[in-house]
Amino acid sequence: MRDIKDRYNIQNDSDLLELITIISSCIGSLTNPPKIANTFKTVKQSKISADTIRQYLEYMEDAFMIERSIRYNIKGRKYIDSPYKYYFEDLGLRNVRVGFRQTELPHIMENLLYNELREAGFTVDVGQVYSEHKNADGKRQRSILEVDFVCNRGYNRVYVQSAFAMDTDEKRNQEFASLRKLNDGFRKLVVVYGLQPTYMNDDGLFIVNLVDFLMNPAKFIG
Repeated sequence: MRDIKDRYNIQNDSDLLELITIISSCIGSLTNPPKIANTFKTVKQSKISADTIRQYLEYMEDAFMIERSIRYNIKGRKYIDSPYKYYFEDLGLRNVRVGFRQTELPHIMENLLYNELREAGFTVDVGQVYSEHKNADGKRQRSILEVDFVCNRGYNRVYVQSAFAMDTDEKRNQEFASLRKLNDGFRKLVVVYGLQPTYMNDDGLFIVNLVDFLMNPAKFIG
């Protein structure tokens, strides 16, 4: 952070340091500069602008501290510029920044999988797909379902869902819902924390435990 401050001649580094703390606390969450600026205004009583925040985030990306993952409309085949997610290239640095206090395993696992997929040479986007259903009044409603990672490398595409736990039918259906909407023939993985057996379910989804995936990612993503 000191190098970033010196290189770009940042005078007030308190906002820069606070920004990296905020990003450290919300890995895996959709956000954007205007949303972060509102947090600064309401919580920190800071007048830092969205443009300045956007610039600071770009500085941190250039320093290989964080990476931005953009949303991608899978059925519409187009990118959605905002909001997006940020992941840390080094989780150790992230953990140091928050003083090893915020150790939410689901978020750390998601960041870890993102890094593994990037290490394998994939570009990694945040996927979304629309779902239509009838509500209690019989009216049709449209909702957005998220695919954690849409991974592309050349002609190879893999969809990956990070699921910390799937101990109930409700949780399993929640994790499978977005992948069930995709029928393009590409491989679909649900990576689960723990040591449960790895298998393929009736929907054609690979349910892979985290240890098996980390031991041999190429076996599952090519």
